[in-house]
Amino acid sequence: MSTALAVAAATEALRRLLEVWLADASVDADLDGGHATVSAVPPDQLSLSGPGAMLGLNLFLHRVSLNQGWRNAGMPSVDSAGNRTANPPLALDLHLVLSAYGVGQLQPEKLLGHGMQALQQHPFITREMLGDLLPASLAAAGLSTQVELLRVAPESITGEEASRLWSAFQAKYRPSFYYSVSVVLIETSVPVRSALPVLVRGGRLPGGAEAGVTVAPELRTRVPTLFGLRPAGGHHVARAGGAVVVDGELLAGTQRVVQLVDRRRGVTAEVVVGAGAGGQSFNFTVPATLDVGTYDVTVQVEPSPSAPSRTTNRLPLTVAPRMTNTFPLSVNRDGSGTATLTIDCAPSVAPDQQVSLILGTREVDAQPHPAPATSLQFVVPDAPVGSHLARLRVDGVESVVVDRTVSPPVFLDVRVVVS
Repeated sequence: MSTALAVAAATEALRRLLEVWLADASVDADLDGGHATVSAVPPDQLSLSGPGAMLGLNLFLHRVSLNQGWRNAGMPSVDSAGNRTANPPLALDLHLVLSAYGVGQLQPEKLLGHGMQALQQHPFITREMLGDLLPASLAAAGLSTQVELLRVAPESITGEEASRLWSAFQAKYRPSFYYSVSVVLIETSVPVRSALPVLVRGGRLPGGAEAGVTVAPELRTRVPTLFGLRPAGGHHVARAGGAVVVDGELLAGTQRVVQLVDRRRGVTAEVVVGAGAGGQSFNFTVPATLDVGTYDVTVQVEPSPSAPSRTTNRLPLTVAPRMTNTFPLSVNRDGSGTATLTIDCAPSVAPDQQVSLILGTREVDAQPHPAPATSLQFVVPDAPVGSHLARLRVDGVESVVVDRTVSPPVFLDVRVVVS
């Protein structure tokens, strides 16, 4: 398994390979007394003249691309609940430019020839070579333990592409050749959720044999499935303590449990519905203390005492706040035109929830409350005189203000009268 240091380790392995090759080939004897070095820095940082002029080879990583062969490996990496099930590697191809530097006649050409010969003779960087070439700080990258070997291949580019590259480097062109290194696999060791092996298909029969797979020649579902959730009153949101009708298929059983999960806030609740023969719908009551928010609703159905329980698909259900004051609510402004309102609500509102009151079209934030509260204060500066429709908004979910039991729907008489 390779770590995030694998890119640097691969570059350093090639740099060190070239360095060893030049030393073994006694290149310095052909450089008029100069000593050739191998670097891995951006070309614009190399000096071309003067006492510190570069003499040697430079290996520069100018581009990184996704490896096409590994691009879709290990997908998907999470299940439908967002739990990690796999750690697919980040598979990369490295694109490098090998350039030669020297101020003497034919020095760059000699160096480039040796560099190209070194990489031609080593099309693969073996695990043993990595152990010899890499320092301890980069050996820890784990490049030698990845499943793929590093393959070094020449990369052909046109003169126009080379011109664009060196323009991007903002450096003067030097004799160069281009290579690709494939494949670098960067992986992570984050723990994953792994499914247990399957022992039997469809449970066991009384004799101990497996029931097998049930095949039905029809389009109807063969597992409990939810089609829709209908809060009472025809509303799109439910109220804590209110009724909800569950529509679906194969929902009959000797035991049924409704599970409500708010993953954002980490709130979970269960409602035991009990036995029922209604396979297409049933009712349940939202817990009166359930926080405002959007919940994933699933139903766990036990078809019979001898059959294993099954869990349906998930559907969202939004629980809205409810104002418990007696309306219309009258409030007087003080001498500066400020009105202070106390709104009672259910369920309680947590301190970290964002709460506001909307009077007509004007929104006012609630005063801070350090503990869960069922009574909230709102200070309205320059309060508008008159009768205003009131809506309590908690984490973006508004209380019900429309009566949908009549046609056409009308506003409920939840009004605040400011005088």
